[in-house]
Amino acid sequence: MANESTLNLQDIINILQKEASLSDDHRCLDWEEVDLEDGERTRRKDDFECWLRCQKISLYEIEAQEFLFFAKRDFEEESDRGRVNALTNAKRAIECRVDECLKLLNLNGFSSQHGWKLPYKIQVLQTFNISAPSILRRRITSKRNLLEHEYIRPRNQEEVQDIVEIAELFVKATDKYIEKGYISSATITCTTWFEDNGGQVGQLLPLYWGISDEYYLNFDYSNGTLTVTHLEKEIMQETRKNRVKKYPLGSPDKKEPVTIKILDCAMEDVRELMILLRDKGSVVR
Repeated sequence: MANESTLNLQDIINILQKEASLSDDHRCLDWEEVDLEDGERTRRKDDFECWLRCQKISLYEIEAQEFLFFAKRDFEEESDRGRVNALTNAKRAIECRVDECLKLLNLNGFSSQHGWKLPYKIQVLQTFNISAPSILRRRITSKRNLLEHEYIRPRNQEEVQDIVEIAELFVKATDKYIEKGYISSATITCTTWFEDNGGQVGQLLPLYWGISDEYYLNFDYSNGTLTVTHLEKEIMQETRKNRVKKYPLGSPDKKEPVTIKILDCAMEDVRELMILLRDKGSVVR
């Protein structure tokens, strides 16, 4: 029977923060000598892995690429109507792409709930090292205000061209984030290995015994939830001629899954979790 789990979002963040400090690109710590409770000495090593599975999802009926296409076609008209539409659609392309990125990072609910404006949205994306230069806000906002609040038509063809090209550069620079898709699940494995000193000549050597914690994260985009399952198990690893075999020792201890509603969490915790997963996780196709 599964045991009750008390994991929450901060626990997962703490695990990632702690284990991330133990490895770089899944390279494990070197073996080190440790004392056992019975006074014997052995060698110990800590392993950490984080694997992500992503899927393509429908973000909006009209997406940023299509707004950008409209803007470029409008600009080619070289008319007042064309410049007005080009400016409007370039602005839509940028705002749509920003919202697409926020959706993929599970932050769109917070944006809607708190009424984030474009400048703040860009600041949030910049914390993920997503290219969103301040010129986006300055150039787009200034021209938009003249058009939408002062009702001044954009007469300068070159200025409109600059804005369309800025939108195109931003969309192209962020395409790689959209193409990766939505993180649908993640597997985090933390294993402490001990060298088994009982091996005999002729047996499979080296022989290692380990205690493994596996955390399975499943994101439900439609319902805005994260389900976390924790599995504890003891495993053995044998190696001979570069062939590695791992097998469990006894039955694993599985905790009851915990479902977390993302909007019930602190926005900063969700942002920190997504940063850690993106930084330390490797995508499995």
